[in-house]
Amino acid sequence: MNKKIMRLSLLSLLLLTGCSNDPSASPVPPSSSGESSSLPSSSTPSSSSSSTAPLTTHVPTNDELLVGILETLAEQGFSLSGTSTRIREYNNPYYSLNNTEFDSEDVIIVSEDAYSFTSEREDGETSSRKAFRGEDGLVSEEYLDYKNERSLRPVVDDLGNGQLYETEYGNPFADISRSDLTKGEDGVYTLSGKKAQVFAHKLLGEDLEGDIQFTLENRELKRISSEGLTGTEYFVSTGVYTTLDVTLSFDYTIDTKPKEIELLEPSTNENTEIANLLKGIENGFRFDIVDDSGMVTASTYFNGEEILFQYLVPDAPMPFVMDMYLYPNAEGTMDLKWYNITDEETGAGEWVENDPEETDMYYTKVTYAQLASDIAHLSPAVFRKQLDGTYVPVDTALKTIGENIIPYIYDALGIVSYDDFRFQCTGCIVKTLDTDGDEILDAIEFDLESHYSNGGAATTVTVNFRFSDIGSCTFPYIVE
Repeated sequence: MNKKIMRLSLLSLLLLTGCSNDPSASPVPPSSSGESSSLPSSSTPSSSSSSTAPLTTHVPTNDELLVGILETLAEQGFSLSGTSTRIREYNNPYYSLNNTEFDSEDVIIVSEDAYSFTSEREDGETSSRKAFRGEDGLVSEEYLDYKNERSLRPVVDDLGNGQLYETEYGNPFADISRSDLTKGEDGVYTLSGKKAQVFAHKLLGEDLEGDIQFTLENRELKRISSEGLTGTEYFVSTGVYTTLDVTLSFDYTIDTKPKEIELLEPSTNENTEIANLLKGIENGFRFDIVDDSGMVTASTYFNGEEILFQYLVPDAPMPFVMDMYLYPNAEGTMDLKWYNITDEETGAGEWVENDPEETDMYYTKVTYAQLASDIAHLSPAVFRKQLDGTYVPVDTALKTIGENIIPYIYDALGIVSYDDFRFQCTGCIVKTLDTDGDEILDAIEFDLESHYSNGGAATTVTVNFRFSDIGSCTFPYIVE
């Protein structure tokens, strides 16, 4: 090849190698030897390098933290534990010797549908409050029903009025927000005025006024305290009342995860005598009303399908005036016939289909199961045995022990209602009996008491029910 042409080709190649695709790039300077270099200068920064601003992280302020804390406590509940001091001072010098001041150790648990408060004074006396939100939203209490199962029932006053759970025991944090709190020093926030009064009412069950402090430590809510909530109570004595001043101070630590509230557990009593008597009761029984002397005043026979009620002459071997016979119909309820005397001299009579307008009874037809009650599923465990061989219900089952075990027959016929004993039983004694003297227990008797008041006047009523012929009940005569 021509040497001149070769030199021109090499020069062109070197020039191309030194070119850059970046239009803003500077040409590569020639080396001191007069030849171009294809390597970038060490003093020239790489095109891939860039300067980046330092990242910054926002640290929430106490105010911002408190907003989230209040929302969390309102949603998931909390637990409090600590000390309180209660001072009670009578305004009347006559009662001043009764002034008291006690320190207590308290534990409060507030969950979504339950509230628990326990307090033990320095003298050993304890007090507690517990409530649950019922399905109807009312303040409710737990109890053991006749099946020995935990249930809830509304708490009502003497006039039958209940209270909304949300008003009395609802989560107090649901009523406040950051804007209700006044910020102080060292992470302390103060709740005052009506908001503090409502908070104290739900938290402590007290109608008191004053300030409540919320303290943040290490960016967490650690304490709820008050140096003195005050209010007035009324002490009733001999029908009149006097006033006393109450001061309550407390200092509680808070746990944002509420503890478990201890729930009512089923009874474990065996009571084999009652258990053996109740066997087979679903197949039939005789239900008697018994007076204080033990005499049967009315009898009803349940044979599993039909019912015979002897209204005036219990255990009569033949029909008598106003005996009543209930039998199943095609609709699944029970029809009623009653015995009418047609010949007073001979006592002859006939069964007459019931006309509610004529007899003023049995207006609404009901099923056999409603009339007989569900005593077949009564659990013997809800009773505890006494020294004399009788039984009484466990305390939590007492009020409603008769709710599902008292037959509905008299109520349905329009003769009398026994709801006093179904829903407000204040006393119950259960006896297992030997009615025929053969030393074999064959009957069970419930002696029930109900004490109640109606806006002032108090009343106590009693009734004795006996279940016998259990599992083998037959009518004393054939209904034709």
